[in-house]
Order: sequence, then C-alpha cells, then structure tokens
Amino acid sequence: MSINTFFSRFVLKTAYYLRCVYSFLIYWFLYTFFLKSEYIDEFQVLPKFREDYSGGGDLDKFKQFMGSFEWKQEKAKGALDFTYLNYKFFVCEKFADKWGRDCDDFAHQWYTFFCKNAPANRKVMKVLLTTWSWKNVVTNSHFIVLVKEGNSIFVCDNNRIRTGITGSSPEFVMKQYAELRARRGKGYESTAWVVATSNK
Repeated sequence: MSINTFFSRFVLKTAYYLRCVYSFLIYWFLYTFFLKSEYIDEFQVLPKFREDYSGGGDLDKFKQFMGSFEWKQEKAKGALDFTYLNYKFFVCEKFADKWGRDCDDFAHQWYTFFCKNAPANRKVMKVLLTTWSWKNVVTNSHFIVLVKEGNSIFVCDNNRIRTGITGSSPEFVMKQYAELRARRGKGYESTAWVVATSNK
C-alpha cells in the first residue's frame, strides 16, 4: 500500500471521525449554554428551507437559495470549527457574522437535501479533502459533496454546484477537482481525499 493510499484511507478517515466527536462536543456545549438562548428571537422568523425544498423539492430553487449565503470563516481561524446540525444556525446571518459559515456547514446542507427521500439511483457522498500533508489535515482541510445520479456525478462546493466538473466515478471527478485546486495555487498543488460518509 502506497503512503498516499494509507494517508487517504486511514489518516484522513481517522481525522474525520475525531473531528465528528470534536464538532459535536463544541456544538452541544455552545448550543446548550449560549446559542439557543442568544438567538431565539432571530430563529422565530427564519425560513424553513428544509421543509420547502427537501425530498423531491425544486433543485433550481434550492441552488438559488444556497447561493444567497456567503462563506464566512469560523471563530479562531477555524479552530472552533463545528458543523451546524440545526439548519437555523446556517441561515441566521446574525449568527454567521459572529460564528462563521464555512465548507462543512454548506456540505451538511447539500448532503441533507440530496439524501432526503433520495431515489434509488442517487448516491450522496460527503468528501473530506486536504493538501497532501500531515499538518494540513487540521489547518487546511475542506468538505464538498458528490452527488451520483445514474452514471453522472457532480460536485457541490460551498454555496454552488460546480457545473464544469462531472464524471462517472468519484475518482475521475476528484481528479478534476484536484486539478482545479492546483491551478489556484495557495498550497493546493496536491490533494488527498476520502469519502467521509455516504448514504449508501
């Protein structure tokens, strides 16, 4: 087994599970003692987009809706990075201004939307990727969602669906995505990735 394969299969997978525990503990602590009470008034008037768009809902409307939200870095430059399990945190601008709204939060919303009442031929994959570096697992990782319908796969990346990246296998699509990252520079010349979770 190559070092790259080992890194993707074991190091990234282990990092993902550890992050799930870390994220849940932070979310639970903040939600229990701070977030729910502090933002309760804002939550009363938020749109219920899960009920409006999920499960056979209008994808075009959902794409437009997701596109209306900006990426915002989470607290301490991502050190307090936790996934907003309650969608109200995701859509609340007052909350996002203070606590951020980044890739894992977008990925969770895409993943939930496409998993909701998914047809038999739809496979939804949440993917964790990083630059091929041990330290970057913590400091420079990213979440996207791959959606496979029949023989076609497309990428949900932050607040949009990347129309220029498609293929018939996760490996082929991720190769294109890695090439896109490499062209952007900023330390993205190499990409290691793993399917963090899947609906099938």
